[in-house]
Amino acid sequence: MRELLTGSAIHTTVAAVDEPSHGGACHHYRIFKSNPDGPDLLREIYFQNGPVKEHGVNGIHHEDLLCILIDRFEGFQRGEYACMENQLTLTYLHGALSRLKDRTQRRQAAGIEGTSAKDPMCANAQAKADEQKAVRGEAVEEKAYTPTAGEGCFDCDHQTTLDDAPHCPLVECEFKSKPEKTES
Repeated sequence: MRELLTGSAIHTTVAAVDEPSHGGACHHYRIFKSNPDGPDLLREIYFQNGPVKEHGVNGIHHEDLLCILIDRFEGFQRGEYACMENQLTLTYLHGALSRLKDRTQRRQAAGIEGTSAKDPMCANAQAKADEQKAVRGEAVEEKAYTPTAGEGCFDCDHQTTLDDAPHCPLVECEFKSKPEKTES
């Protein structure tokens, strides 16, 4: 069991029970009530383990927890203790849920939702994450975002061609188009 550094810590502790498997994530978590005599188990949470079409529904989904949290924070904001931090949290929760819905719709359109098929739009996700770390001044391995022909731009979904690679040709995309070719 691996204790997570997040959670309220004062009142509860969260632990990952299993080792990462499908997709590299853990699927079984426990939440303990802090107690001077030792932790008391409050709840166990089981996430979906493996694609639904291949393993059936065997756990909750990220969207389920986000919906619960959204409901709670909307309630807080209707109550007498509404505050800016709760509103910002609610905004980010809605954004997270929207991104997951976008991903599901993209995978459905590609005919790969519910399967372990790799999403071609995510092929360079790690390179993009590394680039964002570098912008923040965090240490990263020397890798650059380089979409290849036929692969979608991570930011704007533009499908690159041999002429585009390794840059997205769309002006509004943060990767911008490569310099115009000059006639020689």
